[in-house]
Amino acid sequence: MLTGSLVSIDAEGSVLDLKVIISILTGLFVAYTVWQSYLIASTGALYHIPQLEGDGGGGLVFAGLCFIAGVALFIRPILSAVIYVLAALVISFIAVAFQDSIDFLWTLIALSLGTLAVVSRIRSKRRIKTQTGKVSSGRTILHR
Repeated sequence: MLTGSLVSIDAEGSVLDLKVIISILTGLFVAYTVWQSYLIASTGALYHIPQLEGDGGGGLVFAGLCFIAGVALFIRPILSAVIYVLAALVISFIAVAFQDSIDFLWTLIALSLGTLAVVSRIRSKRRIKTQTGKVSSGRTILHR
């Protein structure tokens, strides 16, 4: 099995790494969140509704945290999971404060992405462990 930083190639063909899939999902989610939050905040500003301004601004903060978590996924997946949980906490507080049911859905999405980040960490550790083994002399060999 050949492995690169982003793509794993098996004998069956090319398979995307879980980190890439999570980052793509995060990117799509962040784009949608920024668009929707901007519309909510601008509508609140236009009609002088502070609840909408706050909800839209909180959504933009949430989107920023999710973007940072998506980038951190390639550096440290566990750090990424912690940032996803922090983003979920932020958006859940916003959901309670502004009584927005969609923000509760975003909380679940952020927690799901954080869980996937932990799973990617576990899978990468397991892949490394199965590719290498220890011999009694302490040398590392590659199993076939």
